[in-house]
Amino acid sequence: MTGMQLLKWENDRIVEEWGSFDLFGRLRQRGVLPERAEQRR
Repeated sequence: MTGMQLLKWENDRIVEEWGSFDLFGRLRQRGVLPERAEQRR
């Protein structure tokens, strides 16, 4: 799955975390959502 995760470290500890991933891409892979029209050709 495509995504990213960013961590903020202070004194060797994680103090903040941000994450994002391609939910629509994952749902398309599972067949929950149809493929985009340009991919069907």
